[in-house]
Amino acid sequence: MQHFVTDLGKELAGCFSDKLWCDTLPRVAQHEPAIWHGMVAVASLDLEMRKRSEAPPTDVAIMHYSRALQALQVRLEDHRSPPKDVVSLACVVFAMFEFKQDHHQSALRHISGGLKILTEWLRGGLRGNSSSGTYLDRAKLQGVFLCLDAQAIHFGVKDFREFFSGPALDDHVKLTDFSSFEDAHMFFNQIFHRASHWINWLDPVTALGTRPSDEWMASEKETLKTQLAAWDTAFDRLGATVTAPYHLLLATRKIIEIVFAWSDDPSDPLGWDKYLPEFKEALFHAEAFLSLTVESPKGDPGRPTLTVAMDIVMPLFLIATRCRDTVVRHKALKLLQTCNRTEGIWNAAQCAIVVEQIIKMEEAAALEHDGHVPAEARMICADVDCVADKAAIVEIRVRDEKDELHTMGLPLLLV
Repeated sequence: MQHFVTDLGKELAGCFSDKLWCDTLPRVAQHEPAIWHGMVAVASLDLEMRKRSEAPPTDVAIMHYSRALQALQVRLEDHRSPPKDVVSLACVVFAMFEFKQDHHQSALRHISGGLKILTEWLRGGLRGNSSSGTYLDRAKLQGVFLCLDAQAIHFGVKDFREFFSGPALDDHVKLTDFSSFEDAHMFFNQIFHRASHWINWLDPVTALGTRPSDEWMASEKETLKTQLAAWDTAFDRLGATVTAPYHLLLATRKIIEIVFAWSDDPSDPLGWDKYLPEFKEALFHAEAFLSLTVESPKGDPGRPTLTVAMDIVMPLFLIATRCRDTVVRHKALKLLQTCNRTEGIWNAAQCAIVVEQIIKMEEAAALEHDGHVPAEARMICADVDCVADKAAIVEIRVRDEKDELHTMGLPLLLV
């Protein structure tokens, strides 16, 4: 438990406050066996992985993980309604145990369970106070699941469309004049989550869930642009700083800006080429963020840093797959290969394998077109179907000579 509080909890928080992981969660664990055993299981596995980066779970880690699952089951079978935050928190801790082993499918099942519980809690109007028997305000948990849900949407995991097809958890974001990067991050997560659903629905073919009407899509885009403009104004008041949170937020913000601009004419296969300056700016902030953060946990160059938040891997993945400038995309690929980060479901090394294969196939076509990737050779990574924990079928969409889209399956070992 001490290792979780003093080391792992700080790692999970990334470059923002670690209060939830290093203070709130340990306090809840004192009263909830499911949380306590889950934290010990994750910490035990992490300690073993510091010795060997590919270490399997030890008997101690497996024992505590089993006890955590059993304790949660007992809690659920209690005649009294168990606190919603305990169940949701347990699902997050269990997902962390699976994330550390690259068990994506198992982790997603835990996330989907926690998300369903939290959604019920939000719809029921319950708040974290003594009368409801909960340990923390729902807004804190909502922030964690906003990140996890957005990750699953952008990852496009085919088998889990039913779990992640609902609307944003909070459709009434009231942006205020925040005064810290911590607040800026909290508000941005809410907007980004909502934007993630909208981005997912841009393409009717690959969308997770039922796509809303064109009228709703247009209205939602304007709402998001208004919210982002308000966020930009408040963020600008904080001033430019040479800090990891500053560069992280701007890298992701720039990616949303690019996607919004591209969405005005998504049928143009060469449309992404218009935004090379914006891609370069996003890459600049991504590189600056990584230069200001520890690339791997202390004393272990092999084990990837694990965070819950979707930080920099997704922006780098989009830069490398959407920008066809050779220098920019190869630099993004290099950062994915070397940053040694796992951000929830997004594993940088595994994303790099997918990106590298796409680049090789596109550049082979570019050799016959004066170094430019032609429209018919451009690939869109539509889905990553995790058929096994270390293997996937990556669905790639390509155009034929009649400008019609076709889907091909690209089997890859993500090791």
